[in-house]
Amino acid sequence: MNSTDAQLINYIGQGGPVSKKAFAELYERHATKIKRFLLRKGVPESLVEDVFHETCLKIFSSAKKFENQSPLAWIYTIAWNTAKDLFRVSSRTESLTDEDESKIPSLEKDACKSDRIDLELCIKEKLLEYSLIYPERYEAVELQLDGLKINEISALLVRTNSAIKEYLSQSKKKLADFLVGCLELLPEKS
Repeated sequence: MNSTDAQLINYIGQGGPVSKKAFAELYERHATKIKRFLLRKGVPESLVEDVFHETCLKIFSSAKKFENQSPLAWIYTIAWNTAKDLFRVSSRTESLTDEDESKIPSLEKDACKSDRIDLELCIKEKLLEYSLIYPERYEAVELQLDGLKINEISALLVRTNSAIKEYLSQSKKKLADFLVGCLELLPEKS
């Protein structure tokens, strides 16, 4: 079809055979991103497919209501609300929305210096620590890595484009500070 995301959503809202083709193309473009988004937001891996399936159904049923806004922000909002609804029903909402510091794992300060821990594990631990301490900053960086444009990220995080640019810059600097200890594990060049 070679249409924009907004056009695809509008086609889905029209119904009929064109809606199925439009949905298939939208799915092909964004399924992986949405699933990664759900994982980052704390949806257990075992439930991601269920939440994603419900998200697809809601996209299909609410496409008629789509207004010219950021398509990805609209889709991500549906996915996140679907996840929260699912967990609310199953009485597990607090695992998705609680940003309590008690959830931060106790990581050894010098974990990266240990001979037993390789570079990949060090980076994963530091990313986890960063994501728990700065969940919004982590989300912003991940959204950019997923290929979202500044205006789409600003719509999702409800900030201006210039504020998002500055926020991303500062977030990356803070992330770099977390990863400094892992540099010691890089193999030396011969």
